[in-house]
Order: sequence, then structure tokens, then C-alpha cells
Amino acid sequence: MCDCSIESSWHSFFGCPYVKEILLLSGCLNSIAPIVDKVESVKDWVFLVLQYLDYEQTVSLIGSAMV
Repeated sequence: MCDCSIESSWHSFFGCPYVKEILLLSGCLNSIAPIVDKVESVKDWVFLVLQYLDYEQTVSLIGSAMV
């Protein structure tokens, strides 16, 4: 994705500047940022995020990532 030398799953979902831009553009960044520290894996985070977001935010997040 980016020029980072370490492309771990955590970086790919949270640390990458492109991912942060997607989250910002989707309007989800403020909703999901507080729960990043509550989970131990990307998989757990994804499922927890989907519980916090409403339908429109979920569609926006998925749609932004598909572009």
C-alpha cells in the first residue's frame, strides 16, 4: 500500500496513512479510533467496529475501501 518497510496486518489496517485517509473520508475515524486499544488483533477489531457503527457508516467504510 505505502512505502513502509514493514507491512504487518496492524499497519495495513491502522498505521498506514492511506488507511487513515479512508477512515477520515468515510467519517468513521472518530467513531472507531477509541476502540483500537481495546482489542488484541485486527480480526477482533473488525468485528468490534461493526458493532459500533450504524448502517450508513458501515456502508461508507466498506465503499471507501473498495475505491
